[in-house]
Amino acid sequence: MSYVKKLTVIVILLVCLFSLTACQKEAEVTVSPLFYKVSDENSYVYVLGSIHVGRMNIYPLPKEIMSAYGECYTVMFEIDFQTTSDFDYEIPRDKTEALVGAETVERAVETVKEEYPSMKRIAQKAYPSVDMNNIEQTGFFTLQGLLTLCANTKSALLADCGIDRAFLGYALRDKKSIMGAESAEEQYRLTYNDLPSEAYSEILNEAIVVEEAAKQVNALYEMWCSGDAAAIERAELEPLRQAGEDTWQHMLYESFLIRNQHMTDKVIQQLENDETTFVVFGVAHIVGEEGIINQLQELGYTVELLS
Repeated sequence: MSYVKKLTVIVILLVCLFSLTACQKEAEVTVSPLFYKVSDENSYVYVLGSIHVGRMNIYPLPKEIMSAYGECYTVMFEIDFQTTSDFDYEIPRDKTEALVGAETVERAVETVKEEYPSMKRIAQKAYPSVDMNNIEQTGFFTLQGLLTLCANTKSALLADCGIDRAFLGYALRDKKSIMGAESAEEQYRLTYNDLPSEAYSEILNEAIVVEEAAKQVNALYEMWCSGDAAAIERAELEPLRQAGEDTWQHMLYESFLIRNQHMTDKVIQQLENDETTFVVFGVAHIVGEEGIINQLQELGYTVELLS
């Protein structure tokens, strides 16, 4: 799907979110996500730890977050939404079977079919080009995405209500400058390219166990809501740190570190340009000793935890 089409879809999805939040004086559920102000002698940026799914009842977010957003001329995300994604990232069905095995693919297809009625509306929005009557022809990333939707549906979490989606919508509405730390292709190649077959197999097999995946995403969401940096670090980073050097998990960890450096460099660039920026990065990227916040502190920038 082209950038323009993707952007149009995102804007449509966010119309209801804006309408509802505009009518709310206070959120039904108070959250305290990790939120920082990073500054040098001349400038500052705000950094909000994001989660890609959410619930409507957390909006509007705390006043200090929305006030900080209002101060900023630019909003930065992990991905530059203005980059096109014309490269063919999908792994075709035959190659998917070769990587993970035909039995695993069949289990994934059957799981999606079983869960589909409860998530039909969401799936049709997220994958408008997928024919659910012919889902047997879909490849790895489509199956993984649909299984993720299954888990999110069971945990009552929506990508439409995720923090990234919300602030992208706000920025478009308010005509702010939008930028990203990396292109969609860069993120894909760093995260998924050239992994061994056992990696794809394990990723898909874990996603098939929808109930367990739902518990995990719900647990992470609760950690995000309370701003529990230590718990997020244990859940998201510790398993990768402890992985042996010859494992695919270690490969993911090394890619994760490279992406953290990309994001840190972009934040520094905004500080050096004296451009007040509201930064929205996945919360796992900002916690821990290898996280963006610690890197900035070690480089001598002033970091203040605001919530």
